[in-house]
Amino acid sequence: MHPLRSSLVTFFGKKELAFPPAMRRGDFNSTNKSKNRDNRESSKKLLSNRLSLHPSARAYASLITMTGEGEGGRYKALGTPIRRKTRNSKLRPNLLMLLLMVVVIIGAGDKAKSQNRALQIGDTIPAEIWNTPLKVVNHPEGKTTIKLSDYKGKLIILDFWATWCVNCVKSFPEEDRLQKEFKDQIVILPVSTQKQSVISAFMQRDNPTKGTSLTVVTDDQLLSKTFKHQLMPHVVWIDGTGHFVASTAASYVQTEKIQQVLKSEKLNWTMKRDFLEFNKADALMAWVERGGAMPKMTGYSAFATHLLGVDPVSGLQSNEAEGHQRRYDINMTLGTFSVRASETKLPLLSKKQYRYEVKDINNYSCPVGTLYMDWKVKHTFCYEAVFPLSFNPAQIKQKMREDLKCYFGLEGKLEYLKVTAWLFDKVGTTTKQTAVADTQSLDNLIWEINEHHPELPIAIAETAIGNLQVPKMDDTPLNISNINKRLAGYGIELKVAEKEVPFFVLYEQNKGANKP
Repeated sequence: MHPLRSSLVTFFGKKELAFPPAMRRGDFNSTNKSKNRDNRESSKKLLSNRLSLHPSARAYASLITMTGEGEGGRYKALGTPIRRKTRNSKLRPNLLMLLLMVVVIIGAGDKAKSQNRALQIGDTIPAEIWNTPLKVVNHPEGKTTIKLSDYKGKLIILDFWATWCVNCVKSFPEEDRLQKEFKDQIVILPVSTQKQSVISAFMQRDNPTKGTSLTVVTDDQLLSKTFKHQLMPHVVWIDGTGHFVASTAASYVQTEKIQQVLKSEKLNWTMKRDFLEFNKADALMAWVERGGAMPKMTGYSAFATHLLGVDPVSGLQSNEAEGHQRRYDINMTLGTFSVRASETKLPLLSKKQYRYEVKDINNYSCPVGTLYMDWKVKHTFCYEAVFPLSFNPAQIKQKMREDLKCYFGLEGKLEYLKVTAWLFDKVGTTTKQTAVADTQSLDNLIWEINEHHPELPIAIAETAIGNLQVPKMDDTPLNISNINKRLAGYGIELKVAEKEVPFFVLYEQNKGANKP
């Protein structure tokens, strides 16, 4: 039964509504046609006014009509005739008001329900989403509001972001370039729940958003509720036919992917589906529907595949009431698991100090040219283990090492290997005076070389000189000659030497091991 029909039947108790004698007075009398006409016009005007306040109720306007002329005068609700019991029965305006209020209330309720419903991939974008005004800044014509319907027929890319999200902000220049590349075929709209004033001020500061020409939606509530997510950046794709076709990470906003949607190709993408109700305090086994009560955990350990929509997180929980402690590591690489399970306390290691004695390095590190979101779904894992409260950290790490060896054939060790290195050595005292703003610690320079210059040998320093100040290299090409020129007067010299350097080495054994 239609909701309005149901409401009327419930209220009046009958499908065909008969009015009591007390309501049968001369409002629609066949002998007073002028008064009948005035009443009809007044009622229609009242209905129109009510509906103008609730646009979504307009669909119900046709559900109530009046034909008040003559003895056959009656109201029709939802096609059900409401007949008078006697020739002189009259309808009071109070009942008409009640009917109109039912229509308006139900219409407004439907609108609220529609706007609060989260859409799923494949859904058609409803009219309310297309036609709701959205506050914006940085519009090319200076507008302060837009509607999504302004861009109907184009590929619409909504990028949910915030000023505090570093990766979100970094996406602006590339998205601005793509908007200019595809011109009127697409529109890229960054969407933020932050206020207009906050976004406008932020885009004037020295950051990647400054100077970009993208129109930015602000003060958002509607779109965030419609396209629910937990992690940002979060990108929603609406194709030219008005369908929600994908939700992805920001890395998918690239020429090739845009062309796929414009050509209506099948999207074999890794969709971003945030685990909105994820609670890191819940056990992995509790997420499985077993149809029964959760048994008390006495102890176990398990690996699971990547958990979509959850950032990497790890920790150790103690449950005094249950008498156990729980170790959890969510969405970690196998290399990270091995480091955390290390028997030896590791010093601070740079990227160059990790070595992989494995068949395929791509199982442990994302290769260049591969989208990290696609890679991590296949190559990151979750680990959970429950131990007695009596277990100490060393025993927990030992169990992790055993599980890594059992399930993946992996063993990680801290080893000191002799390698050709760049050695920074103290050769005198500082004689050069340099402004603090133009200097950095030697440790910072070494970290820069080891983290961001894989083509150079590993850099190290002699003991206890890492805190000495050296000049910033800025755009200086990093080679021994150039660096030593910049170091002149600072009492430090760079040279090549054979040194024993700490490395974390991951060994892959094949016997009894699963493939990563």
